[in-house]
Amino acid sequence: MGILNPAASLETILNTLEVTYEPEAPPLLFASEVRTAPVNTSPESVVARVWKECLGEEAIPFDPAARKALIADGLRHPELKRHIEAWQKMQSDGSVKSAVPSSRRSNRRGRS
Repeated sequence: MGILNPAASLETILNTLEVTYEPEAPPLLFASEVRTAPVNTSPESVVARVWKECLGEEAIPFDPAARKALIADGLRHPELKRHIEAWQKMQSDGSVKSAVPSSRRSNRRGRS
């Protein structure tokens, strides 16, 4: 058959299957649609709660420039600023690992 877009409606998928039906294929057709709502079962940390209050539900981006911009925005909020500054100090002291795995940091510096 082919690859169907998982974001397509069930009706669209069924119409596509009916149009591309092959009589020599086994006489079995199954389609389903499952919708779930995200559920957070873990307790929210103080930092996570303050982050959401100040910056919203926005996730920390992988892009370094976007990450720096988001952190700069976080530093404008006094409640969040102290947490970010503590994290930055721990990073500079080496007491917390970087978000980028060491193998990727080595490759970025030209080492293998």
